Amino acid sequence: MARQLEDVADEEYAEVTISGDRWVDFVSTRPVRPVELRPATPFPSAEEDNTRSLDGEWKLASSPKLNPVVSQVDWPSSWMHWAGQGGPTWWEETTDRSRWLPVNVPTTVQNALIESGELPDPLWAGTTYDEQLEHGTPADWQVSFRHTRVEQQDWWFARTFIVPAEWTGSRVELRLDGISYSASVYINGKPLGNHEGMFGGPTLDITGLARFGAENTVVVRVDSAPPHWYGRPIGSAGFGWHYGHLIPMGIWRSVGLRRVDLVDVRDLKVTTTSVEPDGTATLRVGFDLENPNEVTGVLDVRFTLSGNGNDLTVGANVDLTGSAYQRFEGTITVPDAAVWWPLGFGDQPLYEATMQAELRVKSGARRLAQLHRRIGIRTTEMAAAADWIGEDYYRWQLIVNGVPLFMKGANWCSTDPLLRGEVEKYRDILNRCSDANIQVLRAWGAGVVEDDYFYDLCDERGILVYQEFPITWGPPDSPHSDLAVIDRQAHEIVTRLRHHPSVFMWGGGNENLGPVSADEVLRLIGRRCRQFDPDRPFHRSDPWGGSLHNYEVFHGGHPIDTGYQGMDPVLYGEWGLPSLPSRPSLERYLPNESMEAWPPRSDDTALLQHQPEFRMFDFTKQARYANFGPIKSFDDMVEYTQLAQSEALRYAANLIRGSRPGHTTGFWFYKATDLFPGNSWAVIDYYGVPKSSFYTAKRVCRNVAGFAKVATLDFAADRDVTAAIWAANDSTRARSGTVEVTFYDNTLRVVQDASFPFDLAAYDRAEIGVASVPAASHRGELVLFRVSTVGVDGEDFGDDWYWVNARPRTERILEIEALPLDEIRLWDQIEVLADYAADRPAPLRELPRTALEAVVSTASHGGWTLTVRNTGDVPAFPVIVDGLPAVSSAFLSDNWFGLVAGEQRAIDVRGIDTLPPLTVRAWNADSSAAKV
Repeated sequence: MARQLEDVADEEYAEVTISGDRWVDFVSTRPVRPVELRPATPFPSAEEDNTRSLDGEWKLASSPKLNPVVSQVDWPSSWMHWAGQGGPTWWEETTDRSRWLPVNVPTTVQNALIESGELPDPLWAGTTYDEQLEHGTPADWQVSFRHTRVEQQDWWFARTFIVPAEWTGSRVELRLDGISYSASVYINGKPLGNHEGMFGGPTLDITGLARFGAENTVVVRVDSAPPHWYGRPIGSAGFGWHYGHLIPMGIWRSVGLRRVDLVDVRDLKVTTTSVEPDGTATLRVGFDLENPNEVTGVLDVRFTLSGNGNDLTVGANVDLTGSAYQRFEGTITVPDAAVWWPLGFGDQPLYEATMQAELRVKSGARRLAQLHRRIGIRTTEMAAAADWIGEDYYRWQLIVNGVPLFMKGANWCSTDPLLRGEVEKYRDILNRCSDANIQVLRAWGAGVVEDDYFYDLCDERGILVYQEFPITWGPPDSPHSDLAVIDRQAHEIVTRLRHHPSVFMWGGGNENLGPVSADEVLRLIGRRCRQFDPDRPFHRSDPWGGSLHNYEVFHGGHPIDTGYQGMDPVLYGEWGLPSLPSRPSLERYLPNESMEAWPPRSDDTALLQHQPEFRMFDFTKQARYANFGPIKSFDDMVEYTQLAQSEALRYAANLIRGSRPGHTTGFWFYKATDLFPGNSWAVIDYYGVPKSSFYTAKRVCRNVAGFAKVATLDFAADRDVTAAIWAANDSTRARSGTVEVTFYDNTLRVVQDASFPFDLAAYDRAEIGVASVPAASHRGELVLFRVSTVGVDGEDFGDDWYWVNARPRTERILEIEALPLDEIRLWDQIEVLADYAADRPAPLRELPRTALEAVVSTASHGGWTLTVRNTGDVPAFPVIVDGLPAVSSAFLSDNWFGLVAGEQRAIDVRGIDTLPPLTVRAWNADSSAAKV
C-alpha cells in the first residue's frame, strides 16, 4: 500500500514526544493490559446516585479586570501604585452577596445580563457596534475587534450547596464542564486553582475543604475576555473577524459534585473492529482505572450491551497492581448485530453500553460508579483516492461498513454566540440537514466544540461529523500558545466524543495553512488523537493534503464559473457566497428604517454590525454576483443574493461531483448554519429559517440525481449553449433511468429538449451526454433549462432549473467589474451600489407572465400539504412560498423551484401549531393566497 500523508504524520507523532500537561502525558503512555471478557450476569443492585448537580441559581457580580497595565518607564512606582490598590476579595466567606444578580447556570454573562434587563440585546440592530465605537478597547483597534465593557470586566459567580453527610469519608470532586474562557475557583474561601480552556474542566478534588452535611460556598471568578484567539482552544468567530462580535464569558456548561471511591473507573471506550457478512460484530472495550492510593485487590468488572435484540453481559476479574493509573482492553462478539449506517444508506440503531465495577479489598466489597455510553456498531476507514496517491495527500475516500461514500456535506457553525444550548433549535436545524440529505458536517474549527446533545442528534440521524479542534489560522508555538492548556483540552474533547458513531475523523483546526515554526500545537493535538482514539484518522487542518477552500469567488471578485473551475481538489472543503436572510428574519434583528431605502446610509451601524466584514463594501462585493437586474430595494438585494448564493453552491458542487470516482470524493459547502444573524454564507439563517440556497443544497445532495455542468454562465451570441449532463448514484443498489433536459429561451419557448438514459452501479457516477442550444436560438440572451431525473420504474428523483446569460451589465458595471476589488474598496460604496441600481434589463424578472394557485389540506403527518399549481401557459420560475414565521421549527419541504405549465407540486408544511396565511408567487407570477 502506498504511503500517504497520514503515514508520514503518524511516524512524527511516534518519534516526537511533545507534551504539555504531565498528567495527560502520563495517562497517554500507560501500557494497555489485555483482559479476557467472558459471559457474565449484571450486578443485581441498582446504581447508587453518586452525583449532585450544582446547576440552577447562582449569584453574579462584576469587577474591573485584575491584570495591571505597567509602564516600562516608571516601573517600579507604577507597579507599586497598582499593587497598593488591590482587587476585590469576593471569594471570602464574609462577602456580602445579597445585592449580587441572581442568574441561572449554565449561562454566559451576556445572556444572564440580557435576561435580567441589565444589557440590551447585543444582536439587535447596531447595539454592539455602537458599544464598540463608544466604549470598545483598545481604541486603536479595528472597531469589530474592540472589546465591549462586558468583555473588559472580570465576573464572579457564587452559590451555596450541601455535600451529603453520607459521603463522609469519600473523595469528592467538583466538576465544571465548561468555563469560557479562563477562571479561578474557590471553595469556602480557599483557592482551588486556575483553569483555562472552554471545552471541559476543571475537575477539582474538594475533599479536604468540603463540609459534609453542611453548607458550602463555591466561587468562580471568570476572567475578562482574552485579547485574541490565536493559539487558544476557544470559539474564535465571536472575536470580530467575521459575522459579529460577542466573546462568550461564563459557566456555559453544567457544574456538579461526584463522589469517588478508592478506585475510579474512567473513560469507557467501545470500538467496532469488524462486522462480518453474517452480521457478527467484534467490539473492542477499553476502560481506565484511576487508583491514586495504589490500592491492591481485585476489581470485578461487568460490561453490558443492550438494545436491538442484543442483551449480553461479559465480565472479568482484574488484579489491581497498586499502580496509580491503569488501562485495560478486551474484545466481545455480538451476534446478529444491528449495524449503524450514515444518512441515506440504512438505519441508525443505537446500543446502550454500561460498565459496572465492584472493588474487592480486605475490608469487603464496594460497588463503584457505573459508566454509560450510547454507541453504534459500524466500521469506518479512509482510503486513498486513486488520483491522489503519495505523501503529499491524505486519504480522502470515506468507507463506512465497507461502502465507499461520495461525501455530500456542509460546514457546521455553532448556532448561538450566547451559548444558550437551545436543544430544540439544534434538533430543528439537524432535521433540516437530514431533510436535505446533508450526510456530513464539518464541525468548523472557528466555532465551538458542541455539547453532547449535538452529537447525540447526529448519531440518531446518521449525520457524519468531521470534528475539528477550535484552533484557527496558524496557531503560534509555545510559549505564545500554552501547550498545557492545549493538552488538557485535547484529552477532554477526544475522550468525551470518541464513542459517537457519527464522529468519523478529527481535524486539527480551520485554515492553519502552514506550519508555524515547529508546529507544536497541531503536532501535540495530532499525537493525542492518535493515542486516545487511534481508530479515527487525524488531519492536520482543512484545507490540507488535497482539500481546498475557494474564496477567489467573492473575496477575490472572480466570476462564479472561472473562479471555481480554476481549482482541482480531491475534496472541496469550503466555498460559497453570502446572502441576506428573508424579510421575516431581517425584521427580527433590523429596524424598519434600515431597510426602507436603497442604497443604504453608509453610517447605518445596524447594517454594518450584520455584514460579513462589517463594511458597506460587503454589499458591493455581493452586488456583482446578485446582478440579475437593477437592485433598487432591500427586497431586491435579499432575493438576488439568495439566488446568487444558490447558483454558486450548485456550480461548484456539480463540478466536484461531476468528476470520475477516484478523482473527487466529496464536498463540504460553506455553510449550513449561522452563529450571528446577518448577511452570511449560511443556507439556514440564525433563526433556523432556510434560504433559497438550502433548497439548492437539498437538490445537489440527492443520492440519485441527474445534473448539468456548464463551462460558463455567460455564453456569447455566436456560441452554442452546451451543458455536460451527468448522472450520479450514491445509493446501495444499481439504478437506471433517464435524465430529461428542456431548454427555454427568454420568451419561455422550448428551443431544445433531449433525453439521456443512464444505467449505474451502486456508488457510481458518469457523464451521460451533452445537451446544447444553437447560438441562433439564444443570440446571447437568457436561456433557462430544466433537468429532471426519472427512474426506470417511474420513480421521480427530482428536478432543478438552471440559467445562463442572466446578468445584464451596463457599461459602468462592466468597468467596475474589470477592476481589482482592492481598488474598488477605496471608492464610495454607496455610489457603487447606485450604479447597480441603474435601469437595465432583468431577464429572470421579465419572463412572460403565468399564474399560480395553491390549496392547503391537512396532512397525515400532523401538519399540512400545500399543493401549488401553475395554471398558465409557460413555466413559473422561481416559485416562492411566503408566510411562515421566522422560527426554526417552521419548515417547507420545498421552495424556490420551477413549475412547467400545468404542473403541480405538493409541499409539506411542518413544525407549527397554527397555519398562518400562506401565499405563493413567482418572479413571473403575481402573489396568490393559498386556499384552505
